Amino acid sequence: RRPPISTLFPYTTLFRSNPVFGTMSDTTLVANKTKSFFVVHTRVIPEQALAWKRQYGALKPIIDLVATSQKELLMELQNCGFSFFYNEKVYYDQVVGNLDRDRLIVADMSSNTTKEYVSSLDKCGVSVVAVESLEDTEAYAEVLPNVRFLLRVGTTDAIYDSGCPVNEVVHSLVAAQERGIPMSSLLFLCPTADNAAVIISMIRSFIETPDVYLDSIYIIGEGIQELANRSDSESLSTFSSLKELAEEVPILVDGSRFFIAPAYTIYTHIIGKKLKSNGSEKRILYYTDNGVYCSFFNAHIHREVINPVPVFVQQPSADHREVFNTTIFGPTCDSIDNLGDGFVLPELQIDDWLKYEGNGYRCSNYSARFNGRSEEHTSELQSRSDL
Repeated sequence: RRPPISTLFPYTTLFRSNPVFGTMSDTTLVANKTKSFFVVHTRVIPEQALAWKRQYGALKPIIDLVATSQKELLMELQNCGFSFFYNEKVYYDQVVGNLDRDRLIVADMSSNTTKEYVSSLDKCGVSVVAVESLEDTEAYAEVLPNVRFLLRVGTTDAIYDSGCPVNEVVHSLVAAQERGIPMSSLLFLCPTADNAAVIISMIRSFIETPDVYLDSIYIIGEGIQELANRSDSESLSTFSSLKELAEEVPILVDGSRFFIAPAYTIYTHIIGKKLKSNGSEKRILYYTDNGVYCSFFNAHIHREVINPVPVFVQQPSADHREVFNTTIFGPTCDSIDNLGDGFVLPELQIDDWLKYEGNGYRCSNYSARFNGRSEEHTSELQSRSDL
């Protein structure tokens, strides 16, 4: 059983509506700090909302509730009018209390039809549920009489891609309509951009099928975001096709990483250092108080680009700094706790800091806390009024 968020983040300091703090230099920000911490930029959410509209057109974002545990970010996302979903009900009870229940739209995509689980949804504000067959809707009928259903479509033979077989989708939708069951939406899992073309072709086929009415399409996974960032002609054409389909029927796309990744800045404290020489090559190994088993667990799993920026405290005014090949380790004794060997950085000292941007996605709640490591402190600042 996972501990409540209040115990994972025991040292939370909120800095709100403070224009001076909002423009602090990194050196000033880390002053008097002794432990790794986050800076959470709530102002990023409305900025990303505008960027989303420019890039994604009519496609609407839907946000994974597990993408962040920071209530301020979730509130900003809700203020932008976004819907939420979850595949696993982790932290749900602890984060949803911070949101406006009257405006909350949550989709349960676990496809868990066990009696105990279904009975727990009554108090969760869930208004949309994913099912894998028409028969599965019966499990929810008594507990959630007003719920809408998404028919999960199994597009591949992969174990993770369970759902209604493609050749049974039309029959299931028509049968639901005849029985008065509110199931006129489809759900697709798109983990990578390579899955996108097949899914988009299926969507178009279902839209063009006579007697089938679709009021919305959901696509979760990071595949569409990956597709949107590609520049080859085939990917551009595929993404353009999806945006055109969104003009015909509402399509909600997983936008979790798009909004959450840039909303965090992570500061890690250098607690150890070692210089290694191999002939003419010199390499510096730094040991920091935050690594793979803390804020960078998800970044490690998904092989995110990590770009450490030095924050000098011990010798902040040095004019010239020699650079070295650099390896950065986390604080554990585990060999996996390595953020990378390919960095080239100027020499830092113990008690200097490293800053990371763009790695905020799931950094605050996918920490494994391996080997007894505690969570990092959390500082939140830079709301809209901080600008």
